Amino acid sequence: MAPGDARGGTGGRGVQNGDRHIGTRDQGMHLGIFYGISLYVSRVVSLTLFDLKIRHQNRVPVTGPAILAANHQSVLDPWLVGSSLERRACYLARESLFRVPILGWLIRKYDTLPVPRDSIAPRAALEICLRVLEKGRALILFPEGTRSYDGRLQPLKRGIVLLARRTGAPVVPIIVHGSFRCWPRSRKLPRPGQIDIVFGEPIQFEKDESSDSFVERLGRAYRRLAIEAGAEDMLPAESRAEERGTEPSPSIDHGERAPLLEAAAAERSPHAGNAGDLTAPVDIGRLTAPVDIGRLTAPADGSGEASSAGRFL
Repeated sequence: MAPGDARGGTGGRGVQNGDRHIGTRDQGMHLGIFYGISLYVSRVVSLTLFDLKIRHQNRVPVTGPAILAANHQSVLDPWLVGSSLERRACYLARESLFRVPILGWLIRKYDTLPVPRDSIAPRAALEICLRVLEKGRALILFPEGTRSYDGRLQPLKRGIVLLARRTGAPVVPIIVHGSFRCWPRSRKLPRPGQIDIVFGEPIQFEKDESSDSFVERLGRAYRRLAIEAGAEDMLPAESRAEERGTEPSPSIDHGERAPLLEAAAAERSPHAGNAGDLTAPVDIGRLTAPVDIGRLTAPADGSGEASSAGRFL
């Protein structure tokens, strides 16, 4: 949906999703006044605070469906990825955020779509993602499913395989490096620093390809992008050696790893909370959790049926 237009503001007909519409016309380069101005302001702020460097954003298709899949280091990531694009993209957020004063109004302006947090959340999230892509829009997702506790790349959830197979949309791998240092889980407020965003070549799900093969190709793309970005600290020693064809070297020590792992354990407590999650509009694995959405993951054997292992995204 175009920002600020409850009728599906792109001017075309819309598909109803609760009290929201998904615009039927791809925005392409037509950003809209509010979106365009806020994009400019966001880039000025990100350049000032984080010395943001963006590479290869021209690899993102200008029109048509696209799954923009980034690694997840910080609550800054959705904002940074969205502001680095030359086209509009859709986000997902839990439904309760739309009832928060000011925040609810703001996220509507940025084509954010609500996902319920109850037992229907998994299927609702999947249906919304499919509709967004079927309408030719770009969709920002974080296939790792949650923010990193130590800044390193995490295993990919298989829900992205299901979306790529069902829609035929290309998956654009995106590496975000530096946002973990600027605003990790252990900090209440961000700090200045340098952040790099590198876009990879689109990856298409091939006919008769297995889920394992697609995940491996996508994982290898992330590792190569990390090396291109000079972000080898995001990779395990084995992965760095594999990509460079050398022997593994001792892994880099992350000074904040221990307290973050302690925070991870505390977060699993039923009484624990994390205000940072409220500002991460597209992290499906976090914003629609703790619902068990594993039944929507793609099976390892490449069949079209959903399996029960893992989580959606």
